[in-house]
Amino acid sequence: MSDSERPLKRAKPREDVAEEGTTRGLGLACVECRRRKLKCERQHPVCAQCQGRRECVYESIKRTPLTRKHLSYVEDRVERLEALVRRLSPSIDVEKELSPSASNMNDLNRTPDTPRPSAAAPTPRSSADPRPPITGSSSTSALPEQQPKDARGYEWDERGDGLNRGSDGMAALSLEPDGNGYFGFASGAALLRILRICAADITFPTPISASSSRPSDVSLALPPEHPSHTAPTVSDISRYIDAYFRLYHPQYPLLHEATFRAQFSELIARPDHGAWSFLLNVVLALGAFCAESDESTISDGFYRNAVSQLGVGQMESGSLTLVQAFTLLSNYVQKRNKPNAGAVYLGIAVRMAMGLGLHRELPGWRISPFEREVRRRVWWVLYIFDSGATITFGRPMSLPEHGADVHLVLNIPDLALTAATASSPPPSDEPTIYSSLLMQSSFHTRGNLIYSRVISSPPPSASETLDLDAELSAWRAQLPEYFQDQQLPAKHAWLEFARKKLFWRYSNLRIILFRRFFLERALSSAPLVISSADTAQHAAADERCWTLCLAGAHESIVSISDYFRSHSASRLEWWYGLHFLFQACFIPLIALRTNLSSTSAGAWMSEIDMAKGVLQLAEAANPLAGKCLELVTRLTTPPEALVADINVVAPASDFFSNLDSLDLSFLGDEPAHSFLPLADFGTLGQLWQPHA
Repeated sequence: MSDSERPLKRAKPREDVAEEGTTRGLGLACVECRRRKLKCERQHPVCAQCQGRRECVYESIKRTPLTRKHLSYVEDRVERLEALVRRLSPSIDVEKELSPSASNMNDLNRTPDTPRPSAAAPTPRSSADPRPPITGSSSTSALPEQQPKDARGYEWDERGDGLNRGSDGMAALSLEPDGNGYFGFASGAALLRILRICAADITFPTPISASSSRPSDVSLALPPEHPSHTAPTVSDISRYIDAYFRLYHPQYPLLHEATFRAQFSELIARPDHGAWSFLLNVVLALGAFCAESDESTISDGFYRNAVSQLGVGQMESGSLTLVQAFTLLSNYVQKRNKPNAGAVYLGIAVRMAMGLGLHRELPGWRISPFEREVRRRVWWVLYIFDSGATITFGRPMSLPEHGADVHLVLNIPDLALTAATASSPPPSDEPTIYSSLLMQSSFHTRGNLIYSRVISSPPPSASETLDLDAELSAWRAQLPEYFQDQQLPAKHAWLEFARKKLFWRYSNLRIILFRRFFLERALSSAPLVISSADTAQHAAADERCWTLCLAGAHESIVSISDYFRSHSASRLEWWYGLHFLFQACFIPLIALRTNLSSTSAGAWMSEIDMAKGVLQLAEAANPLAGKCLELVTRLTTPPEALVADINVVAPASDFFSNLDSLDLSFLGDEPAHSFLPLADFGTLGQLWQPHA
């Protein structure tokens, strides 16, 4: 440690110094004499060499005792810390990193102008708060993201059952990057990794990594066959088509129902046979997925039929039918826990769509109003799918910000626009099956810009973040009443879910928008609820940001709970509800884990209990619900010895602070903060950006 880095202490009167043995006893020269390499007489307040200058400053050095007891303590501490490093970052070879050669390489990689790493200044905190602050880098660019074990670590293989391989289509329960692809800061996986940091006492379930079972055969393979099912009858096929148009189509009207049914019945000519068969099987897969109430694999049979028809022909041709098929296929495989495969299919659809000019309005093109409107619908469904998946996975936007001028879809009933219609009808003031697509499209055209700003570097300041939120609020305020009022009775069965889903998506983006400030506050152990007397110590904008993050999570959890407790939901509805519930419930979990004695602990615990109730209801519809419920239960269940003493409010103040299932006493009063520097710095990198 250089002289400038050591804590300095002004000299005390000579008699005090002599009694304490801190200056005379150690024979240290003052700082100025040491710098000038002069002999120092160590007088107080100014030595002979420093006459005419300000008072001399002497170092205070604390020496560790050279005893067997202290050495045993240090050895034990080192052993525990090494075990903790291996647990939090299995990819790190501790012995290799501590070897002299590794240290020398680190020095060689550091330029002369680059200072050695040092802890950042602690977050300002109340003088009455005895807990140690978290320290970290002040630059995201200086912090590498969590890295896989090797150069092939981000590679993924989602053939077969994605869930059993550690993948999930919501990108919410993937703890490790190995074999799962890249999930960024906005993903649910990032929150889960931060939650693991806060919960040192909990053993998180480790999923099977796809990278550990990477096949040697890299040729295209279909998913393994599930137990054989009876071949679908004509009645089954008709039922699944009906289910698609009843449950899925009102949310994402990518197809024109009358046209599709006429083609299916061969009342009108079908498109290219290969493309049509591909599309039909994907529609059947989604219909079967939505229609089944349990974890049925019937839909997988139609999925296998669809992908078995993929080949060079589909890659070297482009048509509206293929765009529709690839778009729907991407959404299906994501819901079957193949997120990266879904992203690839979606990428094919996006490139093919732009090759067909779907992103352009082209007003001079002499096509019928019906054909133009169908092209708009295909583009905007593709647009909201790509936007939603990008935010879910925490990846950069791939859609063009400029050069796409296609108009939004018209809010009209199907009968108002047919192939024979000569001119476009006026939009309706009533809800139609295109209302949801219209509202989602308008949301993402604004939300994508906000999301891109949030994940940029440097991130927005607190005041800019509040301005971005004001834009979102203004967007919501201009929604029609039937989409704005959550309590207004829905005129159609599909409308209430469409309205709720849009609200959940809106709340989720607000959580992402504000959660950097929430995490910065929570992980520094600073109180998330402050008294009016403490308000002056904090920037009002910062406080509002972390408060709005908590409020957004609360609103999401309450809305999702109310909806599923009062509805008999389809698997499609469960999937979206769980996706947004996972993102929301991690916020109060982190709040509880980091603010152990907050006055809001009871409210946070109530939110978590509410989320657990939804997860219990969802277990039959989605296996991810069971996995998340197991995790949340571990995080909120105290040791058996404490069960009898827990009440509604006590968990935050009593059981979290008394967990003794893992001995981490050597780390101090706040274990989670003590080992924070060993954690996923890429995930936490956003937390230490300076903001105003």
